[in-house]
Amino acid sequence: MTEQVEPQEYLDTPSLLEIILNNAGDILWAYDFSQNRYTYVSPSVISLRGFTPDEIEQQSLYDALTPSSAAKAQVLVEQRIKRIEAGDLSARFGINEFEQVRKDGSTFMTEVMTTFIKNNAGKVSGIVGIARDITKRLEEEDYRKELENKLYEAQKLESINRIVCGIAHELNNRLMPVSGYAQLLGEMCQDNDESLEYCQQIYKSAHNASALIDQLLDYAGSQYLQLENLDLHQAIVDIEHFLRTVIPENIVIKRQHDGSCPCVKMDFEKLRQIVFSLAFNAQDAMYEEGVLTIDVQTVTLDTTLATQFKMPEGEYAQLTIIDTGKGIDPSIMPKIFEPFFTTKDFGMASGLGLSAIYGIVKQHYGNITVKSTINKGTSVSIILPLHETDLPIAFNTESGSNAQSK
Repeated sequence: MTEQVEPQEYLDTPSLLEIILNNAGDILWAYDFSQNRYTYVSPSVISLRGFTPDEIEQQSLYDALTPSSAAKAQVLVEQRIKRIEAGDLSARFGINEFEQVRKDGSTFMTEVMTTFIKNNAGKVSGIVGIARDITKRLEEEDYRKELENKLYEAQKLESINRIVCGIAHELNNRLMPVSGYAQLLGEMCQDNDESLEYCQQIYKSAHNASALIDQLLDYAGSQYLQLENLDLHQAIVDIEHFLRTVIPENIVIKRQHDGSCPCVKMDFEKLRQIVFSLAFNAQDAMYEEGVLTIDVQTVTLDTTLATQFKMPEGEYAQLTIIDTGKGIDPSIMPKIFEPFFTTKDFGMASGLGLSAIYGIVKQHYGNITVKSTINKGTSVSIILPLHETDLPIAFNTESGSNAQSK
């Protein structure tokens, strides 16, 4: 049997301090201002930073830090020394976060707990500290914040859905008789051009209000969908013909296709709404001329792309619409999917176009991302789940992987 050591006897052994220092997971260190170097660094620095204790002891206080963290540390050290020497002993102790540099040049975040040492003359002579790698902790905090944000967004969307659906129902009930009576009055005023024009304006306003309500329902993801099995490429070919009739001729429309036949389960009218809305936005961004590219591909989301699109890894259909316009100001990029947000003059747009697209894509279990460069253009990519079927709906049978029209 192994001989048991009494607790007090163990505490009194000379090797206790050595055991603690040699086995600590954090970096324990001491720094002497008079020598302007580390006078002790625990062996754990090898695993955390790649340097040996001897190498660290040849460095100055700030050599361990990135330039930005070194500048921050220098200011903090100077402030604390002044406070301590002025009699504020609470300044002896501190906890701060700094980015440290490994021997291979990589960096990692640390939490550094420090105690400033005073000599017999009352002057600060050095620092003892403990540096702890907090990379994993920060990752966990970021993950928790992301989950909290997702929960908040889900709760917010649920509340918006209830409000929107309730308001839409009530407004539609009130708009239907307005539209109906405007049409009846119009029929009664066929001989009076002025009265007939008024009736037409009433009907037009009611119709526009109804369309606005539909966009709100799209954003809320509460629209009834007529889902069909669509060959996405053939559907885009069909939509392009209609699009060409409303886009000015000075804008070149290019259609690109990788040759695949990505089949999606989608409401065709909603797909047409997405393409037209994005095309009109592109038209406004390109002013007098430009190139509008509509690209259809089958893509595989690896870990990086899956994270970008916030979708599981695997194969998807991708619809990308690219323009050569003025681009989107980075300061407003986080707001572009918010309902009623618009950069256009008052009355020129409802601010529901992109938010409606966002809702439609989400209702089809997809996702949307936007990339933009000022004065170069904007790219909107929509990812949709593939739907396996042998009988996709056939639209226009035009062949060819690339097409261009003016």
